[in-house]
Amino acid sequence: MPKASNLREYIEANVDKIPEAGCWIWCKTTSAAGYGRFTFQKKWYAAHRAAFEAFVRPLASGEVVMHSCDVPSCCNPAHLRAGTPQQNSEDAAKKRRPRPYRAKLDAERVGAIRTLRGTNVPSATIATIFGVNKATVHGIVSRRYWKHLA
Repeated sequence: MPKASNLREYIEANVDKIPEAGCWIWCKTTSAAGYGRFTFQKKWYAAHRAAFEAFVRPLASGEVVMHSCDVPSCCNPAHLRAGTPQQNSEDAAKKRRPRPYRAKLDAERVGAIRTLRGTNVPSATIATIFGVNKATVHGIVSRRYWKHLA
């Protein structure tokens, strides 16, 4: 594959587009929190911020990029919007996103895993989206884990 000549091309070449969820999952390096990271032309980028700036508009000083899908590795510009750090915190609280330290899943995400697997999205893809392994996805779908949820 030829080298990408611009940020848009680079991002599109390094995401896996999941039609069922609409997410564009970053397929290269991610942070411990699951956010995509990369260097392009000797500069470091957070993948979701780079996607927003490449496909939507440049960020103003102090703006953060918020995910409507709550999938840290998603780079779909349709799932991203700019906001303030305060708006991001309020959005997290409204969605009850603050999870126990280092917990990757909550009831909402477990439901999303079961829904995606029910539409035949491969377990490996779901595992990448949610930052877990395939065995965890299987345990959730088979109700070995999180069995208290309907």
